[in-house]
Amino acid sequence: AASAMGRTVNNMIRSFGAKREAARSETRRREGKPPPAPEPEKIRPSNEVFSKGCYFLGKVVWGKGFNELLQRVEEHNGTDAGATHPLKLDVYGNGEDFDDVTKKSKQKNLPLRFKGRMDHASDAMHDYKVFINPSLSDVVATTTAEALAMGKYVICAKH
Repeated sequence: AASAMGRTVNNMIRSFGAKREAARSETRRREGKPPPAPEPEKIRPSNEVFSKGCYFLGKVVWGKGFNELLQRVEEHNGTDAGATHPLKLDVYGNGEDFDDVTKKSKQKNLPLRFKGRMDHASDAMHDYKVFINPSLSDVVATTTAEALAMGKYVICAKH
């Protein structure tokens, strides 16, 4: 019964126009000769240039984690590491709390640059290396998926 089934499958494959090129490799394996090894990939250094650092893109509302973001930037920049390598962040977007977030950032003297609305597909976004999503409520954020698809590193809250 198994050989009849095998013939039926082979006939179906032939009727769909598939070619049987695997016969040689099957023969080689039976003869004890392994198939030729594939060429290893050549590792090349990246030619990507990220002239800008970190950015946020989305609605500027407190509910998207801006309290936490301002607090973390302030904490980092207050350390020895932050003194030599301060976290500077470009913020793209607007929202109900835009004025309040901007005001609080300026009061704390944080290096956040608020740049207004922007789309991820914009050419201006290609030079950034790290996307920061401070939201504690977004489980699957579209902007995070877009950043990952663009090859960015993503920093987000652990849910």
